[in-house]
Amino acid sequence: MNTKTFESMRSLRKATGLVLCALGLLLPCLAEAQANAANGKLLYENNNTCLNCHNSQQPADKAEQVFKNVSAAYASRGWTLTGAAVIYGDGSAANQGNPSLLADIQTRNWKGMWAAGAYTPSQLADMAAYLDAAYWGKSITAPEPACAAQTLTWTVGGLGGGTCSATVATTAAGKTYLATDSTVPATGNATFACSATGVWSTVPSGATCVTPPTDCSAAALSWTVGAYTCNATAPMTTSGSSAVLQDLTAPTTGAATYSCSNGSWSPSSMATCATATVAPPASCSATAMSWTVGGNTCAATAAATTSGSTLVVQDTAAPATGAASYTCSNGAWTGPASASCVVQQAACAATALNWTVSGTSCNAAAPASASGVSVLLQDTTDPTTGSANYTCTNGSWSAAPSTTCINTTPAALDCVATALNWTVGSNACSATASPTLSGSALTVTDTVSPTTGTAAYTCTNGVWAIAGGSTCYAEPASPRSVSSLNGEKLWTALIGSKSGACADCHNVAKLANMDPADKIMTAVGTSADQGVPAAIRRGIQSVKTMAEFTAVSDADLADIAAFVNAKAYEKALTAGTGIVPEKQYVLWKNGASVTTLVMPTTAFASSSVVRLAFAIQAPANASLHIDHLAVSNPMFTLNRVPVSTLDQQAMAIAANKPCPVGAFDLLAGEACGLELVLAVSKPGVETAKLDIYADSAQKLDSVTVEASVTAQATGGAGGGGCTMRSSSQLMDPVLLLMTVAAGVVLAMRRRKNAQTITSEEK
Repeated sequence: MNTKTFESMRSLRKATGLVLCALGLLLPCLAEAQANAANGKLLYENNNTCLNCHNSQQPADKAEQVFKNVSAAYASRGWTLTGAAVIYGDGSAANQGNPSLLADIQTRNWKGMWAAGAYTPSQLADMAAYLDAAYWGKSITAPEPACAAQTLTWTVGGLGGGTCSATVATTAAGKTYLATDSTVPATGNATFACSATGVWSTVPSGATCVTPPTDCSAAALSWTVGAYTCNATAPMTTSGSSAVLQDLTAPTTGAATYSCSNGSWSPSSMATCATATVAPPASCSATAMSWTVGGNTCAATAAATTSGSTLVVQDTAAPATGAASYTCSNGAWTGPASASCVVQQAACAATALNWTVSGTSCNAAAPASASGVSVLLQDTTDPTTGSANYTCTNGSWSAAPSTTCINTTPAALDCVATALNWTVGSNACSATASPTLSGSALTVTDTVSPTTGTAAYTCTNGVWAIAGGSTCYAEPASPRSVSSLNGEKLWTALIGSKSGACADCHNVAKLANMDPADKIMTAVGTSADQGVPAAIRRGIQSVKTMAEFTAVSDADLADIAAFVNAKAYEKALTAGTGIVPEKQYVLWKNGASVTTLVMPTTAFASSSVVRLAFAIQAPANASLHIDHLAVSNPMFTLNRVPVSTLDQQAMAIAANKPCPVGAFDLLAGEACGLELVLAVSKPGVETAKLDIYADSAQKLDSVTVEASVTAQATGGAGGGGCTMRSSSQLMDPVLLLMTVAAGVVLAMRRRKNAQTITSEEK
């Protein structure tokens, strides 16, 4: 191997290591920056297995020879060597080796050197760093120590001091870090030093930590001077401030200064407190007073009175009248209190008043009342009763919030779950209706043979009533024999409620090749019969894992048993006889199910077109396959109707889905929209058959289509005319007679005009 090839493989190994590192398959890339080459040297030299084969300082040409030997050994074991010079584990001059290669050797336990997990990822990284340093001639040193990031705490004693803490970042040895605590109640900062061994100092320098002092709350304080005690209330005061308190109330009066220090009050020595000398209070002289209430102003004169007395003054002069009380206190009037002042307002006339509570209305007659008067009105007459407080305000009645009004008519009864029966022709159907609110509608469906159908019912005060559009079909009675061909299809079909199939657990073959332990053997029967379907039913009922096949019909089980029997005794598979497609679909028109399609009656015109939008729906419990649709009368066209032309009820049934062109399938309960179009050529009745095919040849049903086109009106609202035409006549006899008469008159006029012209020419 030449040097160029060696370096190319070294680059390949480096690229491969980077890719695997990015995928998370090798050691973390970030760990390489902190590898300890000095520790790797100790690990390498203490490992005799490494030294027995490798020299970390051998030259490149010798490394090539070792690489060849190692490559051959890898190849003999079916391994692939992804890098160069496995003994070095080195990367390049710019990194700290390739610990991933050493990890690969340890994982594979190449040549039995290391057992898996013998060295930790960190130790492998250190050895790779040592090999890399030896190969590239780097200094073999340990990384510089550093102090780890953590939360440090410091305390400053004395008044206002406290304990602070802060998180410091990783810091190199010999460096300092300024920690700051800015979170109340204690705030401050301190400088921590990182020692040469990577340990934070326990005593920081320049530490500060301050706890703000507590303010003093408002408090009732008292002080005593000699035999006299005074008291007053101190306001809330910040720490370090003081407040001057005064007691001005007899029998003792005085003053004192209190200081606030960190939440505590303390008095000064200059307090005073002595017996009060009180002069008799002064009387009040007569004074004109005025007061305003609600924008109205009243006035009156308060007479002279002694201190401590209270007078009620009144204003009795219109338009505003009222009263107020005033009190004399040491020569000064205070007030007004309990004041009133109103402008005389209009009275309310007697009237009938109405009030409504939660949609229910009551009424009663209010008597004539003065403004400001409140009356209680009561409605005691069914069907609604209640009461309301009304107040007369300047000629208008207003109701208070506390009104009541209830409907005394008994609430309509809801309908309970009931078995309902309906008949269409000679067919009778039944189904159970679920509980339904009075006034609501419900559609019930009979899905149980021998008759099936739907009916719309409404609930009115607890009574069910049938609506129009009911259907009830009788399934055709026809002899049916088992079909082993159908059984073959059912054998692999997902007929279980959990999408299970018979073939999932059982195997059918020639009797000699079947497993006697397979429980399906109980359904094989003899060569003279068609299997034992009852054995399959017993298995479904007794084996817990077969419970998902409970809903499979007896007819289908008979077909499956016939298939198992035919396979076991090597019989030919047969289709059976008397199997006809079931008529299971519903037609909807104008929101109701129908059995015939009657198009809207239309008056004849030269370009008349009759349209009918309808929907076809699969039964609620089975899907519906339609191979194709055909109309027997060429005058009719069958369109896949755009949903915008469907009436609202048909749109709801068809879920805004037009029927696809060609063959299509509808899931259980799913519907799609169709449209019949008749291009009118003449008045009369047009009929057709809409044939529905389940496959290319098997007709599922034929639906009668009918359209009536009347003659165009000739009289009507315009002229008040009449007609003698029957609905089957193409021409009105009266109209024909009038046309002939008009032609005769016109001919006579033209003849007369021609004679006049001839006379003038002569």
